Amino acid sequence: MSYNFEWLLTVAECETLAEKIKEETDALDVQIVNLQQRQKQLDTNAKEVADEIESTQTQLDSLAVTLPTMPEGKVKKRNLKSQRQLMFQQGNLADKKESLAPGTRLDNQLDLSVAQLVRAEKQVFLDGVLGRKAAL
Repeated sequence: MSYNFEWLLTVAECETLAEKIKEETDALDVQIVNLQQRQKQLDTNAKEVADEIESTQTQLDSLAVTLPTMPEGKVKKRNLKSQRQLMFQQGNLADKKESLAPGTRLDNQLDLSVAQLVRAEKQVFLDGVLGRKAAL
């Protein structure tokens, strides 16, 4: 997009506008870093949750095979308790997985992309303002 920098008539106007744009770009820089860190964390968490789900399911599958063959007693009770805990954990992991769904991660990528594009356009605008200031 082209901007009508000739509307800026004084050096003071250029300086005021340049300062405002610099503040906005500084805020965008912070937002971009935060979004990048969030994306890394979302990706890491998604991988960890997938691994935990797989591990939990493996343990549940193992208990499903061994529990019916165990004699009644303390060991079987302990394994039944472990099975219940694993089933509870599996439910929690499913909820966590839902919060890390691809849509959430894609939405963060979109936010990051938009912030980067706005940041780049603000820099173009700032360069134009500073160019106009130099011309005055």
